[in-house]
Amino acid sequence: MTPALPADLDIMARPVSYVTWTAQANDGNEHNVALYFDASGQLAVETSTQQVVASRLHFGGVTALRIGSQQQPILQKSGDFIRIDWGYLYVTAPSGQGTEQVITEPRAARWAFVETGSIPADDAETPSPAGDWDAPALSYRFDLGRVGSPPVSRYVVLAYDEVFSVQYLNRWLRPYWRRKSRPLPACSKTPCETTNRSRPGARNLTKNS
Repeated sequence: MTPALPADLDIMARPVSYVTWTAQANDGNEHNVALYFDASGQLAVETSTQQVVASRLHFGGVTALRIGSQQQPILQKSGDFIRIDWGYLYVTAPSGQGTEQVITEPRAARWAFVETGSIPADDAETPSPAGDWDAPALSYRFDLGRVGSPPVSRYVVLAYDEVFSVQYLNRWLRPYWRRKSRPLPACSKTPCETTNRSRPGARNLTKNS
């Protein structure tokens, strides 16, 4: 869900999307449930050969994983059929028991999750090429425990900070949501706190459109 609510420009302009999972048993029994998610470094580069760097950021009781190109060529490209390769992709989730996060190769993380239900514990070293299966990714595992008829949900927050959006009359301009010079880490706790407020507004907008 991307809460592009026209009545709230701050939320509409914020480069944040939510991925939500809800598990519920439909057979009257309880089942052990775990979820896996990863976001590739290719989301932050134009080509898979570009070097990416990944790190952890801690703020306001929340830990986010971040990845972006090593070179950071801000506003150095123009034209058609090109992808942004500056700025950083952030992935975070509400902290709590059963939530794990790691910077690792998706092949290793997915294989470990399928075989053992776990993910690697140690972060991979960067920089390294954005690559494919052997490239760094931002990985999450959620242990929902025993799930029965009552639904159980978890979500991750994906955000992208391009730092500067456009050059206008030889001036580099920040995106609207950064007009008060707040970097994304300073705002990233807010999406976790306001997701419950955004969801009803998004649903109502969808129903009425």
